[in-house]
Order: sequence, then C-alpha cells, then structure tokens
Amino acid sequence: MGPLGYFVTGSKKGAFPVGLEKRGCGKKVTVVKNVVGDAGALLQALKKRLGCGGAVCPGGSSVEVQGERKAEVERFLADAGCVKAVSGAHKAAAAPAKAGAQKVAAPTRLDRKFAPAGGGGAEPAAAAAAAAVSTCSRDAAKRMKPPELKEQLKAAGLPTVGNKKELLARLLAHLQT
Repeated sequence: MGPLGYFVTGSKKGAFPVGLEKRGCGKKVTVVKNVVGDAGALLQALKKRLGCGGAVCPGGSSVEVQGERKAEVERFLADAGCVKAVSGAHKAAAAPAKAGAQKVAAPTRLDRKFAPAGGGGAEPAAAAAAAAVSTCSRDAAKRMKPPELKEQLKAAGLPTVGNKKELLARLLAHLQT
C-alpha cells in the first residue's frame, strides 16, 4: 500500500477509472472504480477537496461522489499520486494548466466570416474583433442567434447577459454609435 492507505488502478487502456452515472430524479454521480485499500479514506479526501457528499459502494472497490465532477476527481487523483497503471498522456490531460501558459481559443465561425481577405496578422486581435462588430449590418444582427449575438457583444466589450431581445437591442445600440 502507500502512505495514503489506498490507490486506484487504471483501466485496461491506461485511462483513469472515473466515470459518470445517472441516478433517479436526474441526479448524477461521479464513480471512481478500481479502488484498492481504504476506500473510506479516499472518500474522505475527495469530500474534503471537492466540498461535496459521497459514499463507498458495497464491496469497497468503488467510491461515489455527488455531482458531475469527473475532471476534478481525475486532477485530485493525479495530484495525490495514488493512481497506478495510468498512462502519462492521461495524467498530463488531468493536470491543471501552467500558470504562465494561456490557452488560445480556436477561431469561431464568426471569426472566419469576418476575417480579412488577405489573412494577414498585422491587426491586433482586439482591433480585429472591434472591426468585425462594426462591419455587421443591422439586418445581419437581427438574423443572428443568441450565441452569435453574445460573441459580437463580447468582441465589442459589452455585457452578454440577457435574453435575445435584450442582446439584440444592446448590439443595435452599439452599431448606431
């Protein structure tokens, strides 16, 4: 055993043995399988870290945690060092992002639609987003769905909270200025 009194073995494909199950009334639980050793200690550590409830399944080889918390459970297991037979790729995927590294979002459909024809990157991203909003016509804005309206408002630096009518009114007011 280890200093923790428990460990979790990976699946046959080298993945974390963590999954989601649906219970009655639409409730979801995160299940950690293949627990070897003191499952109660693992449950207590998970409950303390995640701030939720849980239970040890009959037989003691799996633990249930309330809620849809697969990513957090995998990150906890990787950080605690209590997993065996899990591939390095899966451990790296569960690890939190580095503090200095920033993720760049993939371009959306609107980004590609309003991208300059030359494809040059001379214009900063914020200026490009503002230019995309200013090139949007009133008729095009009226045909947009709420996610597209939110993208336009976000690019303009405006609030993105509200129903479609409120979002459209906010975008049209911005386009008039």
